[in-house]
Amino acid sequence: MHARGGLFSSPVTPDVTTEAYRLNGVRQSQMLLYSPSFTQPLVPTPSTIAVATTRQFAANLGQTWSFQSQLGVEHELPHNWHAQANVFDAQAWGTLRSRNINAPLVDDGTTNPLLASRPIAPGKNIFQFEQSGHLHGQVLFLGVDRHSYKRFGIFVGYLYFDLKTDADSATLFPQSSYSDRGETARASWESTHRLFAIGQLNLPAKLSFTSQFDASSGDPYNVVTGTDNNGDGVFNDRPSLTAQQGTGVYQTPFGLLNTTGLNGTLGRNAGTMPTLVHLDSNLSRTFELHTHGLSADRHQSVTLNARSANLLNHTNVTSVGNVVGPPTFTQPLAAEAARRVELGIRYTF
Repeated sequence: MHARGGLFSSPVTPDVTTEAYRLNGVRQSQMLLYSPSFTQPLVPTPSTIAVATTRQFAANLGQTWSFQSQLGVEHELPHNWHAQANVFDAQAWGTLRSRNINAPLVDDGTTNPLLASRPIAPGKNIFQFEQSGHLHGQVLFLGVDRHSYKRFGIFVGYLYFDLKTDADSATLFPQSSYSDRGETARASWESTHRLFAIGQLNLPAKLSFTSQFDASSGDPYNVVTGTDNNGDGVFNDRPSLTAQQGTGVYQTPFGLLNTTGLNGTLGRNAGTMPTLVHLDSNLSRTFELHTHGLSADRHQSVTLNARSANLLNHTNVTSVGNVVGPPTFTQPLAAEAARRVELGIRYTF
C-alpha cells in the first residue's frame, strides 16, 4: 500500500503570452463584423455593426497551483501476475481561462445586445487571460499485468474520470462574462470510461504478434445556439431548457431547447460524443542473415511484418453537429480513418 501527495505549480505557457502580445491592439488589431455584406464584407452596410477586439493579461497573472494525491494498493499474484488499484484526487485553483471584461451589460429586456452599454469602452471587446478557474475531482485506475515474456505478456487497465472544471484551457470563455452559472462541467478532453490492453504473443516459427486495444466513452461537447446571443464576441452561447413551444424552440435529445434567449440555462458540455474503439496489431518475423567472410559484429537481418490500424473498422467519430436547429445537430460530421493494413520489409545491418 502507498500514499502520495504533492503541491505543484505550472507557469504561463508561451502560446498564452504570444497571443496577448500579438493581439494587443498595436501590433495587430481584430474587427468582428455583425451583419456584413455577403459580396463585400469589409464595406459597411446600414445594418453592419463593427466591434474591435484586443487581448491582455490580468494584472496579477502568475503560477497556477494544484494539489494532487494518490492512494494505491498493489499485489504480486502467482504465475507472474500483478494487480494494482489507485485513486487519484486533484484540486486546482487559479486556473487560466479567458473572459471579456468589457462585455455588453444585458438583461432579459435587452433587444440588441450589441448596442447595450459596456463598462469600459463602447464598441470594443477586451479579452483577458485571468486566473479564475477551478478543477476538482477524482480518477480511479485498475490494472492487471503479466510480466513474464517467455510466451506472452499482457497489460490491461481501466480508468474512471470524475473531474469537473470551469477552465478547460486558457482560451475557454464562460458563456456570460458576469456569471459562472452552468460553467462547471466535464472537461472537453475527459471521457468518463477508458479501457485499454497491450499484449505480446510469441508464436511458433519465430513469429511475434503484438496488439494494442483501447476503448473509451465519448468526450463531451458543448451544445450551442450558433449565434452570439449576448453580444460578447464569443459564439459559445447555450440554449435554455423550456416547457413551451415557440419561435426558436426545438425538440432535442436534451429536451425542448430555446435558442433565442440570453445566457441559456443548459449546462456546459451537456453532449457526449459516440464511443471510440481502436484495435491495432502487428505480426512480424525476423530472419537472421549469415554471410561468409564478415566479422561477427557485422549483424544483418530482414524483418517482414503485416501491420493493421483500426482492425475492427469501427467508426470513430471526431466531430458532431453541436448547433441546435440544423438537421446535423448531434449527427456525426467527421471520423478517423477506416481500417488500414500495411505490409513492410526492413533490412538491418
